[in-house]
Amino acid sequence: MLKPNKAIKQENLQLAVFTAFNILANYKFPLIEALVVHGELMRSAIKKALFNFGGYSFWILLVLWAAFSLILKGCESTCYHEVVKSVASPDGKQVAEISIGDCGGATTDFFGGVDIKSDNPKLSAENLFTFDGRPEETGLEVRWVSDTELIISISDLYKARYINPNGRKSADLKVKYEYRK
Repeated sequence: MLKPNKAIKQENLQLAVFTAFNILANYKFPLIEALVVHGELMRSAIKKALFNFGGYSFWILLVLWAAFSLILKGCESTCYHEVVKSVASPDGKQVAEISIGDCGGATTDFFGGVDIKSDNPKLSAENLFTFDGRPEETGLEVRWVSDTELIISISDLYKARYINPNGRKSADLKVKYEYRK
């Protein structure tokens, strides 16, 4: 018994919506007579003006979008990162990578870091040590003592930026830091 009532209500709703749109479509607005020019409605002039406005708007927005895109492209980062040295663990399953980056060519110094890549997520690490300049300038050396223990040593503390023993994913990976004179 509920289904026929729902069908009737749905038909009434459709009829009400259709009637409202039909009334709006055929409604003569009070100022329509004011748009008469030389005995003819200005509908074609309005349509032409709206068409021209739409065309001009399209081209203006297209040019603004292109200019904005070029400005954003110019602000894009020019940094690059490059792995300069990789040291494999004794079993070859982990690799300590020394990478450098540059974000300005002649106006800024290089910067770098030590990461450990591994298939085992517990034995991988990021940014264990970061430094300014090139690895040779800092006296950076990386060596494996065992499959899970790495020693990072440096001879120029002024070039050290950040020592991050918490960059490890777990305590299974042991990292020691050394300073050499």
